[in-house]
Amino acid sequence: MIKKYLILTTAILTIFSFGFVSASEVTGNLGTQLETGITGVLKSAPVFSPDAGTYNENQSVTLSAPGSTSICYTVNGDTPACSGYNACSTGTKYTGAISVESTTSIKAIACYADGTAGPVSTSQTYTLVCAISSVTNGTVSAYPECVITCNSGYTKSGNTCVASSSGVSGGGGSSGGGGSYTPPPATPPTTTPPSAAPTIPGLNLPYANPTTPAEIEANREVLLKYLVALILSLSFSSTPTTPTTPVAPSTPTTPTIPTTPSTIGPFNKTLSFGMRNDEVRQLQEFLVSQGSDIYPEGLVTGYFGDMTLQAVGRFQIANGIVNSASDSGYGVVGPRTRAKINSILGY
Repeated sequence: MIKKYLILTTAILTIFSFGFVSASEVTGNLGTQLETGITGVLKSAPVFSPDAGTYNENQSVTLSAPGSTSICYTVNGDTPACSGYNACSTGTKYTGAISVESTTSIKAIACYADGTAGPVSTSQTYTLVCAISSVTNGTVSAYPECVITCNSGYTKSGNTCVASSSGVSGGGGSSGGGGSYTPPPATPPTTTPPSAAPTIPGLNLPYANPTTPAEIEANREVLLKYLVALILSLSFSSTPTTPTTPVAPSTPTTPTIPTTPSTIGPFNKTLSFGMRNDEVRQLQEFLVSQGSDIYPEGLVTGYFGDMTLQAVGRFQIANGIVNSASDSGYGVVGPRTRAKINSILGY
């Protein structure tokens, strides 16, 4: 009997010992090959792209939340909320990039298939300001117009305000007691007249000796037009003749561009005086298509000069965007002007 108990006890100890040794042999990390039976979606706040910050042009903000069925967002400071898995009880359902055209704060929340929502994002603020926020001796209008207006006695030159040319009056001297002094007559300084610009047959520049950027640009545009007319005359005549270029403003002699060219637009950025890029060139092509009443010079150079500014102003007045040249935004392709142009182009 005692022997049987010893054998049984030994067997039990052997089993327990084997179990402990076997358990100690299972070591390592829990990897993807081991199925745990646990599934689910990590709920998180939506991700914004681009990041919130300060920008000098309009932004298109996209939202993403992996595993979600929809996203709700607000731009008025309210906290967004989901209604089920695919609707919003507060805010707007996200369906595409959010267009930001002025300083805007956005909050967002992701909705999930089980009818619950993730955490609400922190408020993401996109601040839109003018690239040039201030100028000496002038003011800059708010974004998106960003129009520079110079103080009295100053003239705009590029993106600065410079003193206007004017005569300076000298102050009178005080009289001395008991006598007077008569200065000798002053000899006027000898001045050399400015050399006249070279004369080219058929070329009539509006300014013989341009000194300001606007005068230089006006001469440049007339010269370009002269060259275009000269090339055209050489193309259609075996005997070259000197074209006669009318002084600006004048009816363009370049071929007329179709009313709504398919290669123009849409316009999504503010365009203003002094800019030089392909969008300015497309703007000039559009203005040409609106007729000589809008853009009589008809020059397509890619530079936003004074002639382009005046043409934009005529278009704005013709379409009721501004009433006169003194209105804020005159000559600037801002949101209302872009919307009208894009509408005409069919966008």
